[in-house]
This record gives sequence, structure tokens and C-alpha cells, in this order.
Amino acid sequence: MRVTVFASASPETPAEYLAVAEELGGLLADSGDLCVNGGGAVGCMGALNRSMKRCGGRVHGVIHEQWVDSGEAAELDDLTIVGGSDLTERKRLLFAGCDCLVVLPGGVGTLDETFDAIAGRHTKLSSLPVVIVNTNGFYDGIITWLKRAHDERLLRCDVEDLVHIAKTPADALAWARHAVAHGRPCPSQVTTVSVSTARRGIFIKGFITGTVSAVLVWLVAVRRHL
Repeated sequence: MRVTVFASASPETPAEYLAVAEELGGLLADSGDLCVNGGGAVGCMGALNRSMKRCGGRVHGVIHEQWVDSGEAAELDDLTIVGGSDLTERKRLLFAGCDCLVVLPGGVGTLDETFDAIAGRHTKLSSLPVVIVNTNGFYDGIITWLKRAHDERLLRCDVEDLVHIAKTPADALAWARHAVAHGRPCPSQVTTVSVSTARRGIFIKGFITGTVSAVLVWLVAVRRHL
């Protein structure tokens, strides 16, 4: 599989979270999976990448150009460098072509990336499987919020349809493999038309609507004079 992992890049990441990242790296490497992440050299990302390389795995990093010279890109086989005034393009490339998304403990960047994927599933614009490794209850608050949003009818589907919660990296990967095998990561069908065709369709629809309205107004006027 091509597995995208979102995780912390903080040098202050607690040891128990680093251990989970190392475990995930070993499992991915042993299974021959390609790991795609933000290319960080510290935090859970750094621990993940070092474990992947130590176990003979393959790692592809996608990093914003502002971090290239800071030593962030390390322990990688391949590196994609993106620019831009925000992280939109970086996120797009992290999602592109991946079979599933695994989330480890992380900060606001991890949360932003994760909810981008969850929103995609909620709006049915994406079928990418998303699984969170909830180490030491790190994501309990997020899970509680999602469940409350569902209970108060702010979500259109069950929480489990949006994201799966796993206790360990092994559980997360087992669930992800099952999801991939059953076709959940197949891309959405998108209809593409030219701009001229789209504009022509809008013009025709507007013309028909305007004509019908004019006829109705004329009929009302005629009826009043009868």
C-alpha cells in the first residue's frame, strides 16, 4: 500500500508517542508499504522515518520549500518540494495517490490535514480511508466532539463512516488493509466539461427560465383583461 501518515514534527514530542511512530514504521517496512509523510526529522515523523529506513522501508517526503534548509527533510528515499503562500498544495500531494491515511499524535498541522480528509469523506468528495491511532487517549477530545456533532445532527453520517479509531499501529494497519481490499479508497467519479460547454449550459438554462417566466407574466396579464 501507499500509506500517508500525519504526525507531530515537534522535538518535544513525548517518548510514548515516538515509540508508537517507531512501531508503525517497522510494520510498514516489514509489509513493503510505501510511507508518505511531511518529511520531518523530529517528533513522530522523524521517529517514523528513522524506523522505516532502519527496517529497510521506503519513505517519500512532501515538504514546503521554507523547511528544506532547516534540516527537516531527513531519512527519505524521495522528496517532493512545494511552494506557495500556504500548505494547500503540500496537502494535495500528500493525499494524491495514497491508499489510506494513518494519523498519529500531532499538533495543529496534523489536525488540519486530518480534518481535510474527514471533510472529504463527509462531503462524499473522497473515499480515502482514515484511521487514527489514539495512543493514551490523545484524540479522546476530538472523538467526543465528533460523537456530539453526530448526536446533535450536525453530521450526515456515523462517525465510523468518517474515521476509524484504533488503539495500536497494528490495529490501524489491519483495518486499513481491510478497507483498501473492499474498495473504499477508489476515487470519486468526476465529470469534466470545457468552460465553453459549461457556459453554454448556463446560458440555455437561463434562457429557458426567462422565457417561461415571461410567458407566465403574459398569461396573467391576458387573464386580467378578459
